[in-house]
Amino acid sequence: MRLRRIQILRLPGIDPGFTVEGMGDGLQLIVGPNASGKSSLIRALHALLEPGRRMTGTVHLEADIDTATGPMQVVRIGDRVTWYRDGAPADPPALPPPHLLDCYALQVEGLTDPGATDAEIGRALVRELAGGYDLAALTAQRGPFHIKRNHGETEARTLEQARSQWRERRQEHEALIADEQRLADLETAYRAAEQARHEAEQLRQAAELAAARAELEQIDDRLAHFPAEMNRLHGDELQRLEQEEAALARLRTEQEKLAEAERAATRQLTETRLPEAAPDAETLQRHRQLLRELSERERECRQAEEDIAAARQRQQELAEALGVPEPAAVRIDPTALRTLEEQLEPYQRAEAELTALDRELARLSDPDHPRLPRAETVRTGRRELIHWLSARKPPRPGILGGTAGVLGMAAPPTLVGTLLWLEPQWQWHPGWVAAGLGATAALSYAASTVLRAPQADALRDAARRRYPTELPQPSAWEHDPVGTCLEQLDTLLHAAERREQHSQRAAEQQRCKRELQRLREDLSRRARQLGGDGNRLAASTLHYLQSLRDWNQAAAERAEAEARREARQGEAERLRTEVSGFLTSWHSLPPDGSDDVEALIAAVDGLANRAQQRTEALRQHQDVERWRADLLRQVDERRAAIEQLFARAGLPDGDRDTLRQRLEQRPDWQQLQEHRHQWQAEAQAARRALADANELLQRAEQTSAETLHAEASDRLARAGDAQQISETIGSIRQRIHYVQQTRPLEHTRAEIQQAGDALAERLDEALIACAGRWLVDDVRQEHTSERRPDALRRAEGWLHRFTDYRYTLRFLPDAEGNGRFLAHDQHAGADRSLAELSTGTRMQLLLAVRVAFALEAERGREPLPLFLDEALTTTDRERFSAVAEALATLAEEDRRQVFYLSAQAAEPQLWHQVGIDPPVIDLAEVRRLARGSASAEGLALPPRPTPAEPQDHTAASYGAAIGAPWIDPWQDIGQVHLFHLLRDDLERLHRILNAGFEYLGPLRGLLSSDAARTLFTEEEANDLRVRLVVAEAWQEAYTIGRGFPIDRATLAAATPIAGSTLRDDVAQLAETHGGDAAAILEALQNKAVSGFRTRKIGELRDWLEQHGYLDPRPPSRREDRLQRALVAAGGAIHEGTVTTSQVRGWVDQLEAGLAPEGDGAAATRALATSTQRGTAEAPS
Repeated sequence: MRLRRIQILRLPGIDPGFTVEGMGDGLQLIVGPNASGKSSLIRALHALLEPGRRMTGTVHLEADIDTATGPMQVVRIGDRVTWYRDGAPADPPALPPPHLLDCYALQVEGLTDPGATDAEIGRALVRELAGGYDLAALTAQRGPFHIKRNHGETEARTLEQARSQWRERRQEHEALIADEQRLADLETAYRAAEQARHEAEQLRQAAELAAARAELEQIDDRLAHFPAEMNRLHGDELQRLEQEEAALARLRTEQEKLAEAERAATRQLTETRLPEAAPDAETLQRHRQLLRELSERERECRQAEEDIAAARQRQQELAEALGVPEPAAVRIDPTALRTLEEQLEPYQRAEAELTALDRELARLSDPDHPRLPRAETVRTGRRELIHWLSARKPPRPGILGGTAGVLGMAAPPTLVGTLLWLEPQWQWHPGWVAAGLGATAALSYAASTVLRAPQADALRDAARRRYPTELPQPSAWEHDPVGTCLEQLDTLLHAAERREQHSQRAAEQQRCKRELQRLREDLSRRARQLGGDGNRLAASTLHYLQSLRDWNQAAAERAEAEARREARQGEAERLRTEVSGFLTSWHSLPPDGSDDVEALIAAVDGLANRAQQRTEALRQHQDVERWRADLLRQVDERRAAIEQLFARAGLPDGDRDTLRQRLEQRPDWQQLQEHRHQWQAEAQAARRALADANELLQRAEQTSAETLHAEASDRLARAGDAQQISETIGSIRQRIHYVQQTRPLEHTRAEIQQAGDALAERLDEALIACAGRWLVDDVRQEHTSERRPDALRRAEGWLHRFTDYRYTLRFLPDAEGNGRFLAHDQHAGADRSLAELSTGTRMQLLLAVRVAFALEAERGREPLPLFLDEALTTTDRERFSAVAEALATLAEEDRRQVFYLSAQAAEPQLWHQVGIDPPVIDLAEVRRLARGSASAEGLALPPRPTPAEPQDHTAASYGAAIGAPWIDPWQDIGQVHLFHLLRDDLERLHRILNAGFEYLGPLRGLLSSDAARTLFTEEEANDLRVRLVVAEAWQEAYTIGRGFPIDRATLAAATPIAGSTLRDDVAQLAETHGGDAAAILEALQNKAVSGFRTRKIGELRDWLEQHGYLDPRPPSRREDRLQRALVAAGGAIHEGTVTTSQVRGWVDQLEAGLAPEGDGAAATRALATSTQRGTAEAPS
C-alpha cells in the first residue's frame, strides 16, 4: 500500500484543513514547524485505516491509496469509513490488525516509554518461542523447579545449632549432678544459720524495747512542767483573735458610712419637693405624647400659613398674566372655560395648516417666464408630437411587393382548400404543410406593407393639424426637428405645472388666514367673558388657557390651606389646656408663666426628673435599713467568736497575755508529745515481736539496751551467710525440677534428628530442581534455536546496525506469559533493562522491535507506510547514520513507503550528510506557515574521532596514544579495550578501531552476526573468536577467591545493615581496607566497630557471599589463569589454528593490562562495583 494523497477537511485541532499531494515511493521527509500538522497526518491515517477508532468532534478525511489490486480512495465522515474503487464503493483491502497500527507510527513519546503495543509484541513472542508451552512458569518463583540461591542453608545452620545446643545441655547436666550431691550439707548449714539468725532478731527486739522504755521515762518527766490545758491549744489562736478584732474595726467603719448614706438620702428626698406623692411613669408618658401632638399641630399650622401665602402669591402672578389688575376680578365660569377649550382645537389646526402652506410656498418659487402657456395646452401639444413620431411612414413597395400582396390575400383560401382535399386520402406530408405555411406568412407580410402606407400619412397629417399654434413650432416636420421640439415642450410643461401649483397654494394660504382671524376673534370674546384680556389671548391662546387653569387650581389650594389651618389651631389649643392643667396640679408650671410648647416640654421633663429622684431616694432609705440590720448581726457574731476562742483555751475572756505565753511554750510541748508517741509505737512493736518470749520481755524491763545489743551481735555472727546458702539450695532444686520437666537432652537429640531430616529433604529438592531446570533449559534452548521468530532475528540485526554492534537484543519470558526486552551490553557483558538504557538507545531498541514485528505480522496483508515522528532526535551521529541507512534499505528492499517527520526545516541537510537525499514535503509551504531557519554551523554533525596511526609506535606507546584504560577484572570482559587483546597486531587493531569498535563487547556482537564478513576474512574472524574465548576464561579465573570490592553504595544496599546507625562506621572501615570483604569481616570480629553484634556479622557474611562480594575460595594464581585459558582454547589448539605459545602470549598481554597497586586501583574497583550493579552504562 502506498499513500499518494491525503486531504484533511475537518479534524479536531486542524483549522483550516490542508491537502498533502505528490507522495512518491520509498523514503520521504515531511518537515514543518511545531503545530503544522505532522502528527495530525498520523492521526488522520489511523482514523482512515481503523474504522472502530472513536473520534471526538467533526471528522472529514479523504485519501488516495495504491493497493496491490489497484488504486483506491478512502473517505471518512464522522465515524463512517467508505472505500471506493473507480468511483464505486468497494470492500477495504486486507489490513494488519488494529492493535499493531501503532507499530507503523513511531513517535518520540511512544519510543521513550514502552506501552500496550510492546506488551502485545512480548506476549506474541513468548507464545511463539515456547512452542505453545509455558516453560517460564516451571522455573519462576513458586514454580516446581525454582530453587533459591540459599537453598538448604537455613536447615544446615539449624542442624549445627541443634548440635551445639546438645553439647551445652550435656555440660549443664553434669554440673547439675555434682550440685545435687552436696545438697544435704547445704541444708544442714542453712538450718543452723537460721536458728542463730532468729535468736539474734529476738535479742535486737528486746534491746529496742529497753531503749524505748528509758526514753518514755525521760519524756514524762519533762511534760510534767507544762500547764494541763496545753492540749486545748491549736497554735493559731492569736491569729484568729487578731482577725476577729480587725473584722470588728471594719464593721464600725461600715456603720459610720451607713449614717452618712442615710443623711444623703433624706436630703435628696427633701430636694424633690414631692415628699408625699409623685405622678406615675404612665401619666408622665401620656402627657409627653400630648406635647408631641401639640408640637405637630403647631407645625401643621405653620405649614398651612405658608401654603396660604404661596397660593395668594400664585394668584397675583396669574392675574397679572391674564391682564387683570386684581385677582378678585377674574371670574372663571367652568362652562365658559370648557367652551374655550373646545374652540382652541380648530384654532391650533388652522395655525398648523398655515405654517405648512408657508413652507411649501417657500419651496415652490414662481417661474420667471413672461408668456408661459397653460399646462393643459402644453400637454396637448406634447401628445400630438408623440402621435406624429409614432406614425412613421413605411417604405413604398414595388411591383414585387404589390404582387406579393395580391398573392398573400389569395394564399389562405388556397391553403385551406388544399388541406381539405388531402384529408380524405390521409396523405399529408409535413414538408408540404410547412412550405404552405411559410408561403402564406410571407405573402401576408407583403400585403400588409402595401396596405399600411396610406394609413400612416393620414395619422401624421391629423396630428399636425391638432398641434396648438401658440406653442413653439418644429423647424421642419421631420423626425429630428420634431424630437427637439418635444424636448422643449417637456421643459415648458414642468414650468407651467410649477406655476399652477404655486397659484393653488397661495389661494389656500389666503383662505387659511381668514379662517384663523375669525377663530382668534371668537377666542378673544370668550376671554373677555372670563375676565381676561382678549389681546393677550390673541398673542398666545394656549398659554392663556393654561394660566386660567392654574389660577383656578391656586384658588382651590388656598381655600383648602385656610380650612386646614383653622382645624389645627383648635386641636392645638385643646392639647395646650390639658397639659397646663396637669402641670398646675403638681405645681410645675414654667416659672415665667409661658405656654410655649418648648417651655411646657421642659416643665414636664423637670417633673419627671423630680419623680425619678424621689423614687431613688426612697430606694436608698430601704437599702440603708437592710445594711444596718446586717452590720448589727455581723458585730454580734464577731464578739461571740472572741468569747468562744478564750473559753476553748481555758482562759478568762480578754486574758491576752496568758494566751500569748502558752502559745510560745506550745512548740516544745508538741515536740515532746510527738517523741512520746513514736517511742510508744516502737515499744508496742517490740512487745508484739516478743509475745512468745516471756523471759526476754522481763529482761527488757530490767536490763539495759546496750547489753542486749551486744548479745544480738554475737548471735548474728554465728548465723553466717544464711541467705546465700538458701539461694544456692533454691537454684539447685529449681534446675533439677526444670530438667525433670523439660528433659533438654532428649529434646536436643530430637531437634538434631529433625534438622538432619529437613536438610536431607532440601538436598532431594535441590537435586530434583536442578534436574528439572536442566531439562527446561534444554527444551527452551531447543525451541529458541529451532523456532526463533523471524521478527526477533530481524529486530536483533537492526539493533546491531543501529548501535554499531554494541548492544544485542535479548528477550526474556516471565512467569505470567509476558516478556520483556533487554539490551545486552557487549562492553559490560551485562543485560540492561529499558529503564537502564539512555533515551536514544531505548528509542532505537523499540524502533527495531516494532518495525520488525509489524513487517512480519503483515504477511498476506497490505503493507502499510511507516511513519517516524522525530524518532532520531536524541541519536548521535554514528547511530543516526546507521538508522538512516537501515530505513533507506527497508524502503528500497521492501518497496515500502517510509515517511520521516521532523520539526527542523534543515532536516534534509542532516540526511544529506550521511549520503541520503530523500524527497521533501514541507508542511509550512503546504499550509503557508511562517517559521525560522537554522544555521549551517548549528546543523553540522560533529566530526568522528580518528584513532592514531600505529607507525613509529611501540605497543605500550600506542596504547597510551589511543587512551586504552587498564583492565578492571571485576568488570565484564566486554568492557576491556581491544588494545589488551591485539597489542601484538597493531595494524589490525588500528583497522578495527577505525571501523568504530574499541571494546571487546561490540566486537563480540559483530563476530556473532553476518556483518563480520564485511570487515574480516574467515581466518581473521576465527582468530578473534579464539582470543575472546581466552580473555573470558582468563577473566573468570582471575575473579576466583576475589570478591567484588565493597564501597559505601554496596553497604547502603546490604539488607543486614541497611537501616543501622553503624553503617557509616562500617563504610569507613571498608575504605580503610580497600573494600576487601574478608578483611572487613575480620575487623568487625575484632570489635573494630563498637556495638556491632556477632549475629549481625553472620548475617552480613551470608549477604556478601550471596551477592558475590565474599568468595571463600583461595585466590587464583597466574598459573591457574593460564591453565584455564589453555583449556578454553583447547579446541582451536587441537585443530591447529592456534598454538600454545600464542595462547600464553595472549594471557601475558592480559596480565600486563592489570592496573598496578596504588595506580588508581581503588577507583578501578569502585567503577567495577557500580558497573556490576548496573547503575551506569560503559563508555562507547
